Amino acid sequence: MTSKHLYNLFIKFKLISILLQLNITHWKYDGFACMYMQVFRESAGDIFVTPNNAQPVFMTSLHSLFSDGVVNWGRVVALLAFSGSLAAQCVETEMPFLVNQITDWATAYISTNLASWIHDNGGWVS
Repeated sequence: MTSKHLYNLFIKFKLISILLQLNITHWKYDGFACMYMQVFRESAGDIFVTPNNAQPVFMTSLHSLFSDGVVNWGRVVALLAFSGSLAAQCVETEMPFLVNQITDWATAYISTNLASWIHDNGGWVS
């Protein structure tokens, strides 16, 4: 098993962890995250994260993603894929202790900012 394969499994695990924290066992998934995972990995790699700036950098990135007020399934999945990619970057840069925090921040953002939209648009399963 290659390290790339292990990272992809890790990212999928973190995405599933976020969904489980939100009590979501089924959801709409069109392969978006897998098709564009390399883009998200590169985007996360462009961000300099330290233990001191991780949460503000993460939240700024999420607010930027939705700054125009547009919410759609692609952006919701992008949030999840970015979260997983950033978590993988933290492991690669010897900051694995940030992974659970990233999961918690993503969960809180979805619960606070996107839950109503998700519900109004058929929920995670239609």
